[in-house]
Amino acid sequence: MPEPVPEAPSAAPEEKPVAEGASVAEAAPEPSAVAEAPAAEPAPVAEAPAAEPGTGVGESDLAASVAQPLAAGFVAFRRELGDWTIGEENAAQNDPESYFAKLALPLRIGGSLRYSFSARSTGKGWVGFGIHVLVAKVGTHRGYGEGSSTLVWLSRDPRGGDPATRLQIYRSRNDVDMSIVDEAATDISALERNRFEIDVDPAAGLLVVRVNDREAYRKTGLFLEPLGDYVVLRALDRAEFSDFRVEALP
Repeated sequence: MPEPVPEAPSAAPEEKPVAEGASVAEAAPEPSAVAEAPAAEPAPVAEAPAAEPGTGVGESDLAASVAQPLAAGFVAFRRELGDWTIGEENAAQNDPESYFAKLALPLRIGGSLRYSFSARSTGKGWVGFGIHVLVAKVGTHRGYGEGSSTLVWLSRDPRGGDPATRLQIYRSRNDVDMSIVDEAATDISALERNRFEIDVDPAAGLLVVRVNDREAYRKTGLFLEPLGDYVVLRALDRAEFSDFRVEALP
């Protein structure tokens, strides 16, 4: 793990909610002076199709079938550190010398949430990228840490002879105080594009990370802020992000 300062940490498709069928109420015809018109037959009520059962592979404890979209894309993100190119569906960090590159989205949210995005590093040597979830008590966005938040981080550091990509979980307390709380090996490469889904449930302290639809990490009892004011993407060296979404889960 790198020294806290000045370096950075070493580190489905959305199913829309099933609409309830709307009742169609038709007014009864007014009686005629000569003969009563027959009552109109009620129109049939459309039934919402039943959701197909999941496969059970890499599925979350938090139901995705009723996920409510809260944010998508990158245009509302703000550049805080680094050299970012931002498009509607993509964002790229272009400065290979940036250790704390950050892209911040103001978003006040809480409860059970799902964050999802695709990403890869385009740098060389020691690289990393990740996301701060449920960011509260924000300071400057310009330090090693990021307010009070949880960082899910993918790191590749071959300097010690190990080129493997590792999944690391950090607890940030403020701009300068952040420490690793857990780590897991992966069989992916940070240099290849992968799809990430991160589910959080602050009430249970639950954090679930899936990579390419496979569960890579699960733990309960973690500290998670109950409410966040920001979502922050970050990178060490150059990196690319795409297909970003945040959804509320029941």
